[in-house]
Amino acid sequence: MSRRSTPPRGSRLPRSLVPLAGESLVGYVLRSAHRLDLTPLQFCQASGLAANRPDFVNGRKLLQLSDAELERFMTVTQLNESEVENLTLSPWKDAYPSIGLSLAGRWDKWIFHITPRFCPQCLTGNSTEMQRQLGGARMKYWHLPVAFACIEHNCILSDQCPRESFHARRSALSDSLIWNPNSLVAHPSQCRISTDISHRRSADRLCRTYLKAAEYSHVDKPDAEIINCQKRILNVLHGNITHEEFNITDLRLTAALITASWPKSSDFVKANLRYAVDAHVESLALRYPKSYRKESPIDSPPTTPIRSAALLSTADAILNSTEVYDLVNFMFQAAYPDREKNDATWAHNVNLQSITCSKKFKKISAPIMEYFNTVGMTSTRDVRDRRRLHSYNFAPCSIPSFLEPGWWDKHFSSVPTRNLRTARRLAAIKLVQLSMGGAQNEAAAYLDIPYKPAGRSQFRAWSESEYIFANSVRRLALELEESSSLIDYRKRRIALQDWAIDTDSWNYLLDSLSSSSSGQNPMLDNNKRQAVSMYIWTLVTNGEYIFAPAPLRALQSEIPDKLFYNRVYDYYRRLIRSSGGHYGQLRILLAPITRTLAQLIDEGEQVPDAGLYRLIRTNVRDG
Repeated sequence: MSRRSTPPRGSRLPRSLVPLAGESLVGYVLRSAHRLDLTPLQFCQASGLAANRPDFVNGRKLLQLSDAELERFMTVTQLNESEVENLTLSPWKDAYPSIGLSLAGRWDKWIFHITPRFCPQCLTGNSTEMQRQLGGARMKYWHLPVAFACIEHNCILSDQCPRESFHARRSALSDSLIWNPNSLVAHPSQCRISTDISHRRSADRLCRTYLKAAEYSHVDKPDAEIINCQKRILNVLHGNITHEEFNITDLRLTAALITASWPKSSDFVKANLRYAVDAHVESLALRYPKSYRKESPIDSPPTTPIRSAALLSTADAILNSTEVYDLVNFMFQAAYPDREKNDATWAHNVNLQSITCSKKFKKISAPIMEYFNTVGMTSTRDVRDRRRLHSYNFAPCSIPSFLEPGWWDKHFSSVPTRNLRTARRLAAIKLVQLSMGGAQNEAAAYLDIPYKPAGRSQFRAWSESEYIFANSVRRLALELEESSSLIDYRKRRIALQDWAIDTDSWNYLLDSLSSSSSGQNPMLDNNKRQAVSMYIWTLVTNGEYIFAPAPLRALQSEIPDKLFYNRVYDYYRRLIRSSGGHYGQLRILLAPITRTLAQLIDEGEQVPDAGLYRLIRTNVRDG
């Protein structure tokens, strides 16, 4: 097959092609070179894409052309700047994070394939004269690891020639934009892989098999989930949907978690696709035999289209599931059963890619990151990234200083605890942290409760699993975000910070009380008055009685603190535990006071210093 001499550099080519919709730089070069009877290398040299190397065109040209290369390519091909840029991946730098990272100098493994992928029907082209001569478009998205299906022809992409078994080892030319670029073939859709890479003139040993639809009648037909996943990926790349609606980083991280937890995650993969994920995991084990799950290879992209289809469509299904939080947590615990910090590579990957994750995924992974980021993150950037993961849209004032019993029973029943009071207190602190950020001591101060630096070690002592606890906190946080009827507990705490039941109201209660069933008159001194005030305070603010204000302490300054609080706490415990007798009657009388105080504060009214009993009588009569 004869070839023309290389055209002078920088001169316009005699015939120029208009790029096809979605075509890549590789496809345009192959079709243009074939039309001009040039080798791809000659075309690249004439258009400024290649130096004088006989067998190589830098594959990174597909990513972006330099200003000089862009100008020269425009001149030679007579294309405008937009047409040339659209042949490269650079327009997708915002939609596909790996492209943006690679353009910034941080080369990412999810940017290119080792081998190209293609749709045989697309390469065959349509019935137009030009496509009959030159074939169809080699689509730009085929070069990305997230390409696995052709939505136009409803088929899984191929990455193999029908004569694959005769090919030489592929990796030798994997960095080249086009394989064997200095060889002529009869048609752009012919296979350019050499059957003997050791041969002195590899051009004489090219495969040259036509990669046309007729040769691929066996191509797998994808199901609707695979096609829909590929459609969403393309919509993101083309800017038709937002990153919050569908996020490629979320997909990538979920795929890595499936890999890390395999085979326990196999139940989430369709039965007819499990072999593909299994092959992907086995290939990683062969390439990284030493505990590959502890290293970055779990984030390696699948090397074949069917593996990509199986892994990414499963990840997409998990992210769209109503049980996504349970599924992600199950896979994480399966991958890292001991949850040792140096063994949680997936959590490290989330940290590295947190900037491009969706808000939803940050919340999904937040319990894991809470556990693994608490220790060992000292740099300013790490702390900033961690705080970015902890963002919830509920007001911290809606958190009581002592977690509501209903909230605890609903979300924390599975948490093994040795000290319920400590657990409920810490849960409140964590929720405030999620809402307003900051450290635990700042959250405790916001809740008006003391905080000791040793609190975290105490927490480890009472909880069998801090991770389960963190996950429960996140579940409650998500529920609070959706709630429209939250109480402003901080407003109540501020209104009652120096409050005690006034003398007139106390006397009203005394007059209303009958003698106990034993016929004895119970003690009704200021100690009990303080205990009653403490009881009302805990009900209104949902706080712990030990942190309740004690303004009546000043009236008994002659009594030691220990004796005073022992008496007050004893009265309080009797009050909350007794269902009948004197204390039972007292609790019935205190119910309207509690309702009245809560209503006054929530409506923004001033809490009266005296005369509360008048409102009490009104509420009792109305109730």
